[in-house]
Amino acid sequence: MNTAVRDLAVGPSKNRSIKASRRAENYRARETEGYFRTSTQGEAILRFIGIVILLGAFIQWLLPQNESAEMMMTKVGLAVAFSVIGLAVYTYSMRGSRYEIELDPIARTLSLSRLDRRDNVRSAKRFPLHDIKSIYVHKGDSIGAPSKMRIRLRNRDAEITALRGNYSDVELMHRALCRSIRILNS
Repeated sequence: MNTAVRDLAVGPSKNRSIKASRRAENYRARETEGYFRTSTQGEAILRFIGIVILLGAFIQWLLPQNESAEMMMTKVGLAVAFSVIGLAVYTYSMRGSRYEIELDPIARTLSLSRLDRRDNVRSAKRFPLHDIKSIYVHKGDSIGAPSKMRIRLRNRDAEITALRGNYSDVELMHRALCRSIRILNS
C-alpha cells in the first residue's frame, strides 16, 4: 500500500472509487463512494420521504377540529407514529455505509472501520495480522455491481468485506496491502 500511496496510484483522482492515504506509520484506504453518500439519489429520496412523513404528523392538525375525545386520541396516535417513522427513515438515510481499512505496521494489526456520511468512524474492529488467513478480491456478480476485497480469519468461517469499489481500484489496493503485509511478515 505504501507504493500506491507514494506514487499516487490510488490518490484523490475524481474517477477512483478508493482513496488511499498515509498518516504517520499507518496506511489507510477508504471508499469514496458508498450506497448512502450525499450525492446519491437513493439517500436524497430517503431523506425526502422521511421529511414528508415527519411533516405528515403535523399537517393533520390543520384539518378542522372536532371536540370528540376519540378524534383527539386518533390524531395524537397518528402524530406519534408518523413522527417516529419519519425520524427513523431520515436517520437511516443519514448514517452512511462506507468502509475503511487501515494497516498499522507497528502494532501489526489490520483495522476495519465503518464510516458515516460525514467521514466519522461509526464502528471499528481490529484484527492481528497472525489471525488473518487470506485476503482476496471478489468480482461483482453483475454489471455495475461493486467488487469487494474480502478477508478470511483463521478462527471464523464467515468472510468480512473490507472495501468495495471498481474492480481495478480494489485489485490495486489488494496487491498493495498484500505486499505490505508480506514485507512486515518477512
